[in-house]
Amino acid sequence: FGALGRALQYLSELLAGAVRFAVYLFLAVGAFFLLRYLVRNLGRWTARPDGNPRTPPAVLFGLDVRPEALPEDLAQVAAVAAQSDPRLALSLLYRGALATLIHRDRIEFAAGDTEADCVRRIDRVAPAPLCAYFRRLVRAWSEAAYAQRIANAPSIPALCEEWQIHFGPRGEPS
Repeated sequence: FGALGRALQYLSELLAGAVRFAVYLFLAVGAFFLLRYLVRNLGRWTARPDGNPRTPPAVLFGLDVRPEALPEDLAQVAAVAAQSDPRLALSLLYRGALATLIHRDRIEFAAGDTEADCVRRIDRVAPAPLCAYFRRLVRAWSEAAYAQRIANAPSIPALCEEWQIHFGPRGEPS
């Protein structure tokens, strides 16, 4: 049993070391994701010192998202603008969507949020049809604003019509 016993003992020690390493790795990865989750959601759990609700931002990404800064019949104005200035139409739709999500649905956006952060926030709380629409709108707006191209200009009137469903006066809160 001498050589076989030593081989079995070596094998069991090797296996124990591998299991110990896997456990430590699992704990480290778990701690990383827990810490990441806590950092990302810290704002939800901390109350403001004065106890007042958070003031909604007036500007996101350099866009004025105050409801009073937008036209009354935004979807109609955007549809008309789409004929001559598709970028303006997409800007109006995007600003209007953000304003509605901030003021009607009480979704909190941070000043440093990117468009992708906004999509993630909406995906967490809004119904699937609104999420899908918002993703399409953000994609179209991003292409127009940053890539300086209107990828699918014929889709803008459809975005205007659907905007009315989700964000117009009859649109239900998320």
